[in-house]
Amino acid sequence: MSPCPRLTALFIISALSACGGKSFDAGEPPNGGTDAGGTSAGGTSAGGTSVGGAGSVAGTAWGGSAIGGTGVGGGDAECSALDDEPPIEVLVEVRNETSHAIHLGPQTSTCDLAPLFSVADAAGTALPALGWCRFSCQSFRDYGGAGCITSCPITETISLPAGESLFTTWDGLYRADRFLPARCVLNGEPEQQLTCDQAKVIRPGAFTFSAQAGTGLECSLSSMCPSCQPDANGGCRTSGTLVTGKLLQAVTKVELVPRYGALRLPTPPGAAPEPLPPLTVTLVFTE
Repeated sequence: MSPCPRLTALFIISALSACGGKSFDAGEPPNGGTDAGGTSAGGTSAGGTSVGGAGSVAGTAWGGSAIGGTGVGGGDAECSALDDEPPIEVLVEVRNETSHAIHLGPQTSTCDLAPLFSVADAAGTALPALGWCRFSCQSFRDYGGAGCITSCPITETISLPAGESLFTTWDGLYRADRFLPARCVLNGEPEQQLTCDQAKVIRPGAFTFSAQAGTGLECSLSSMCPSCQPDANGGCRTSGTLVTGKLLQAVTKVELVPRYGALRLPTPPGAAPEPLPPLTVTLVFTE
């Protein structure tokens, strides 16, 4: 999400309390000594991308913090270490093997974007999504502020007929709550700390992907639902709708490690990429 540098300090402080969630410190890896995490919202959500990509910062794709760039308020390692880490790409297929259409998306109207699936780490803990409204440490450092636009996104659902699949990707990012020293921000108070969040990328490990789908749709904006518009990635999308009816579950466990093509290190300039086929995580809905 693009930062909003003109927000007042009062709005920033009041809005921070609305963006809560359990934080996971990179210094305390949740998966047996590795900083392996997931995001509670993955893939392209109904109504937009539920997890935003990280800014263009230097660093590794996995293992260690991304450190790069010089902000307006400070360029030392303590400030830049809280910059967003770069995303990865994990292919995800959602398949409908029932005898009827299913629908993915929000079940209630909120200001956040409903995920198509969630991801939990090896301990079964669903890690927090970046979310639609972010207060990133990098935005504070680079622009002196962060925040959200005042209007909420319109809800949207994805419908999958029987026997069809939706293909999407997951960027492997999750939110970690942080405190940014005020000296890292232009005109910051010397002893003050700012509450912000950092986009962390998962480390290799075991993960559980899960998704919910409903058997019906409900119009949330009018008495008549608009037509479902075909999606090039599979199924079709209907704006202003909510998922209703019987809820179905799809769950799969995978090992996301470099040899499967996920979390591979960036290819050095001028070098040929490794001929490794990417791993596709498949979520299958059945009766």
